[in-house]
Order: sequence, then C-alpha cells, then structure tokens
Amino acid sequence: MIRKNIIYSIVILCALLLFACGKYKNNVTQVTYHIGFPTENSPALSEFLRSYILGYESILLFEGENTFIYSDRNMNPNNNKLTYFQHTSSQLNEYYDPIFFKRSSRKNSS
Repeated sequence: MIRKNIIYSIVILCALLLFACGKYKNNVTQVTYHIGFPTENSPALSEFLRSYILGYESILLFEGENTFIYSDRNMNPNNNKLTYFQHTSSQLNEYYDPIFFKRSSRKNSS
C-alpha cells in the first residue's frame, strides 16, 4: 500500500514537472535592456526623478493635470506644523533638463 502511494506520487510529480515546464516555452518574449541614462524625457523618468529628488520626506497628496501637491513628513513629534508645497510638470522638467544637456555635450566633446 505504501509502495503504491509512493509510485503514484512519483508519477504525479514527474507529470507536473513535464507539463508545467513545457507550458511556458512558447510564451517566452525577448526583453531588451538599455544600459545608461535615458536620452529623452518620458513619464516613467519624470516619476522616478520626482521621487528621487523629493525623497522620503515628501508625501504626494494630490496630482492634478500638471500640478503636484505634497506635504512634508513631520519627523519631530513635538512639532505641530504642516508644510505643503507644489510644483508643476514644467517646473520639474526645467529642474532636471540640464541632465540631458550635460549628457549630450559630454558625448560630443569626447
């Protein structure tokens, strides 16, 4: 009885391995990775730079069409002040636009 259960278990395990591994062979897609900083602006890059520049201390409260309103985290329990600030997409682009200029000029000067 025990031997029969072990054989059934081995057969089921082998069947699962064969069928499960073969299922995804045809669905594999090729992914191309690009090394280095992007050469032009994109929404994903804007989101990354916004979170990188503002850091952990800022909490996004509201996102309008082109306006982002934040609150600063209050790390001091004795401080009862709230600080709010906002920026637009164009202000953010203006802030990190020199990155693209420096990259392209460095490439041309080499």
